[in-house]
Amino acid sequence: MPEQTQPRGNTPRPQRLRRLSFEYDGHYVQLLDDEDVEAIHTASHPADLAGSYSHWFEVLDSGGKRLYHQLLPGHPAGAPEVFHHEEPVKRDWEASSRGAFTIYVPAPGPGEEHEVRLHRPHPHPDEAAAHPAGPTVLGAFKLRYRNEEDDDV
Repeated sequence: MPEQTQPRGNTPRPQRLRRLSFEYDGHYVQLLDDEDVEAIHTASHPADLAGSYSHWFEVLDSGGKRLYHQLLPGHPAGAPEVFHHEEPVKRDWEASSRGAFTIYVPAPGPGEEHEVRLHRPHPHPDEAAAHPAGPTVLGAFKLRYRNEEDDDV
């Protein structure tokens, strides 16, 4: 049987991305580092994540158009569950958790500015009465074009 190969036109090519490293403590998120890298980037998540029960992020252009969105890696997928003797299981939305995560986003080109927004999960329908506000932006971070000389400074 002949070896199967992928056609040349479909081979993913590295592109310029911005690697963003964050730390979080509860709902407080801090950008620690950002660096331009060349890498193969995954496609946007196929679903609209605005009603998601997981942490997620989006990249917007300067006009507010969504360029990219994806689930957050390494961030808790919601609030910790709290078990009580005589009550149903509930999520503790105020519980503090700590950690770090890294995301890769499309790097802005010359003259472009992007905004990265990190979102917390939308409350489950069973918990909507206690948290009716829906998704909350945990942080918004502006990204500007950086040419290679800027990295040396």
